[in-house]
Amino acid sequence: MALIANEVDLAIMSAFLMIPVSVQNRDVVMLGGFSRYATMTLVARPEIRMARDLKGKIFGIQRPGDAYEKNARIGLRHLGLDPDKHVSFLSLGTNDVMWTALQTGRVAATVLSPPQTLFARKAGMNFLVDLTDLKVEYQGSTITTRRSFIQRYPNLTYRTMRAIVRGVHLFKTRKEDTMRILGKFLDMKDREALEESWVYAAKMPAKPYAVESAVQSVINHLADGDPKFAKYKPAEFVDSGPLAELDKSGTIDRLYADVKGK
Repeated sequence: MALIANEVDLAIMSAFLMIPVSVQNRDVVMLGGFSRYATMTLVARPEIRMARDLKGKIFGIQRPGDAYEKNARIGLRHLGLDPDKHVSFLSLGTNDVMWTALQTGRVAATVLSPPQTLFARKAGMNFLVDLTDLKVEYQGSTITTRRSFIQRYPNLTYRTMRAIVRGVHLFKTRKEDTMRILGKFLDMKDREALEESWVYAAKMPAKPYAVESAVQSVINHLADGDPKFAKYKPAEFVDSGPLAELDKSGTIDRLYADVKGK
């Protein structure tokens, strides 16, 4: 809402949230994205040793129909379970509550991301599926702005994307500096938790393009709940022009010239 009201000019939001906004207001568009694949880890309590142990149990999610439930269903199907028959979903609202519910036994399993995955590992929870390993395309966080902003301030848009790319480079290549910054802004001193978060987020691409096939997966997900989304194509929500211009200039390649595994 702040983006539409011109209170902010750019925002980071999931494609799952961005696309419905753009359908209502076509001025809203994504410039890039940080995650091409479904992430998170399906984690269960210690007594859940195998997939079949989840049958008849309660599975914690954030909200009905959201990306957390989507990821949970992907993980459960990978384990050979039918999400609609073998588990009961319980909506919990936030990541912190999802972890607490798992810790206290309110749910038998849930999907977590760092740093909660570290806490779960230390607590002896069982890690059943790391969705990142499955390489299931699903556009996550996006860099979103307004088309009118791009048109009015093309140079500022370009410079912003350049700053983001440099920030990604710093994150990926200067681990200690990054963890110190994370610790400050997350008010966290647990080095293991910070490292868990860094390893998780450092997988973001050096060239943060929004991937059309991954955006299509989100559209398909939205269409499951509302058929009106099925008529849209990924290109209607993406403007990769500023990032492509930056990429063509060689700026990103120069940043990583001496870095392996970018």
